[in-house]
Amino acid sequence: SPEVSGAWVDELQRLVEDIPGAEITVERYQLGPAVPYPVEVLLSGPDDVVLRAKGDAILDLLRDTPGLLNPHSDWGTAAFEFRIEVAPHAASLAGVSSEDVANTLDGLITGTKLTTYREGDHQVEVLLRVHPEQRENASTLEGISVNGSAGKVPLASIATLEPSWQPSVIARENQTRTISLGGKLAPGYLAATIANDLEDDVDAIAADLPVTYRWRYEGELGEIKESQAEIGGAFIISFFLIIL
Repeated sequence: SPEVSGAWVDELQRLVEDIPGAEITVERYQLGPAVPYPVEVLLSGPDDVVLRAKGDAILDLLRDTPGLLNPHSDWGTAAFEFRIEVAPHAASLAGVSSEDVANTLDGLITGTKLTTYREGDHQVEVLLRVHPEQRENASTLEGISVNGSAGKVPLASIATLEPSWQPSVIARENQTRTISLGGKLAPGYLAATIANDLEDDVDAIAADLPVTYRWRYEGELGEIKESQAEIGGAFIISFFLIIL
């Protein structure tokens, strides 16, 4: 029955909401087209750093909004990585190209295929790469040598290694970087109610964005906004028709 299933949903949601590193959503089966996030805000623009900063601010706002469950960003959490910046002049003198550096790093870390081992009907690729503990150690990169036209060259002599936090995922809409931030509705809450609580704060966060950035509401909240705009336009037209 709806009462029993609703109680189960509430109980299971409370049990799983505090599991670290996991995103688990418990909800009742719904008829009709599914809406992943009834309350959703989309930010679009050219700079992923700006989008990430504004997205984090809106995500914190969603977390503090009563009635929203599992606030979510489709960009996920930032990932730690090393950027290899090759110095063109030093690399040219050493007879090393950017492609040589990329191939060397890919071979040592991801692996270079040497051959294929056959065992009955199974084929196993044999790869050459450094040991797992070395792949997980950043100091390994500093000791790598790259094959150049004049022999082996230390990577550190022709490139700089810059550690940084970068988005693990960069989603796009119409080829423009776009971050989606949304959440599910808790039982007893309506998207319209959440909209009234969020609108002013979201607008304030996005107010100082340059003109090259856009934001809008999606999900049920977006449909409500669109319907309100259509009703308002129809009312204005009807008003002038009555007067005329």
